[in-house]
Amino acid sequence: MSSAPTYALERVSDRLSRAVGVLAGRLAQLLSQLSGRADEGRQQSQSFLWSAYETAGQGRAPASWGTGSLAPLVEGPLHPIDRLIERFDLSGVEVELLLLAAMPEEHEGYSAVLRTLHPKGDSRPSLGLVAQLLFADAEGRRQCRQIIETGPLFRRGIVRLVGDAPLFDRSLLLADTLWPALHGIEATPMELIPLRSEECCSGLQPWLAGVQAQRAIQALHDGQACTIAVTGEDVNAAFHRAVALVAHAGYGVAAFVSPALPDANWHRMLHIHAALRDEVPVLRLILPTLRPQPRAMKRPLLQSGRVRC
Repeated sequence: MSSAPTYALERVSDRLSRAVGVLAGRLAQLLSQLSGRADEGRQQSQSFLWSAYETAGQGRAPASWGTGSLAPLVEGPLHPIDRLIERFDLSGVEVELLLLAAMPEEHEGYSAVLRTLHPKGDSRPSLGLVAQLLFADAEGRRQCRQIIETGPLFRRGIVRLVGDAPLFDRSLLLADTLWPALHGIEATPMELIPLRSEECCSGLQPWLAGVQAQRAIQALHDGQACTIAVTGEDVNAAFHRAVALVAHAGYGVAAFVSPALPDANWHRMLHIHAALRDEVPVLRLILPTLRPQPRAMKRPLLQSGRVRC
């Protein structure tokens, strides 16, 4: 796989930590407005949340940030979260949902606070808490349901709802290894097996200038949602041609081994991690092979749609 983009790591992390800290201040305000006895646990939670906000808030009131807490303070290269927002067309409230889901990944103090607020004692934000914080108006619950059912944040697997519970008692869970990757760390889920790829076009210029290769390159430039298959008698040669095609088009390469039968979740993880690196996924296919069938067996035995010999 090509080398990861180089970021100013402190700046990358500062943007994320500031945005999460601003949400902590808004959550502290929400706790102060909730009815019921303010016990010692709630007071400790509020104290921690306010402390986190004071570190991030630059002396401003929490409400003054709106959805702008993630905005860069200085110009620089695109942040991984900017790439993710752009690729999946995430709305402002979806970005806030992502940041709330990331709170327990950012600091163990957030986990401890969320555990005291969750109806099942989970250390992640419940959808009910999120609804009170982000969807407090009359139409809020309907908007919340609509985002969950139809919005790209959930539909593309960036955030999931987990737990065997009614809807608003379920927890927000961030996609595997997404938070460290957004911090600029080269992290991918265990299911995604990266491959080293040499972006070398030497000797392939005639093929790259051909009609089929040019059509594929144009599809990449147009941002078409498509799959480009590069075939050949030798799997390795076909793979390296695919890498050269993407590199020749001017894009970074995210090269991975593709399992024989990848499921929908595998594809979601692939596109998420390729998007935040601004790379085009290139897959080396591993096709299932069948052993020779014993002569005594007249017919193959089918199990779950696969052939056993």
